[in-house]
Amino acid sequence: MRFIKTPSILFFLFIFFSCTENLNFDDTELNIGAVHTSPLVFFTLDQNDFFDRVNDVEIINVEVVIGDFTLLQSEGVADNLIRIDFDLKIRNEFTRTITSTVNFLDENDNVVQVVAPFIIPAGDLNYRHRIVQTITPVSPLLRAKRIRVALRIDTSSGSPIRPDDPRIFDLKSTGTYYFEI
Repeated sequence: MRFIKTPSILFFLFIFFSCTENLNFDDTELNIGAVHTSPLVFFTLDQNDFFDRVNDVEIINVEVVIGDFTLLQSEGVADNLIRIDFDLKIRNEFTRTITSTVNFLDENDNVVQVVAPFIIPAGDLNYRHRIVQTITPVSPLLRAKRIRVALRIDTSSGSPIRPDDPRIFDLKSTGTYYFEI
């Protein structure tokens, strides 16, 4: 019987004499984060898009403009957004290397943010590229309404563009938005 009381007394003494400190919740900073991922830009081009049939010549530069990039103008988003990751997945079936530049445009199609160009090798069917943008309250990216993807086809190598060739250039992307509240 004595053996049973001893642990109970020790437990009581441990609880009673434990170190405690008053917590001051007024000086506590609590950061809550959220992550949201959504599709962003996607398009498919074929060799017809890089060929001028009227003049029978290759088109070296092709641009695709995607509108309605308005998530950043939503109420409360600009105040809490801290980073965006743009993940691109590209399938380049062409026999030519393609250089891509991504520009973010405002409502008047003025460039507000430029992303460094990146090169998609010829025949790369699983090219991936990540664009990371840190956001501050004055980030020009917060004014973006549209995205322009400019593609420049390499003229120094590969076979000529043929409109009857079924090869495609396919781009899919997602945006991952990091919020801190």
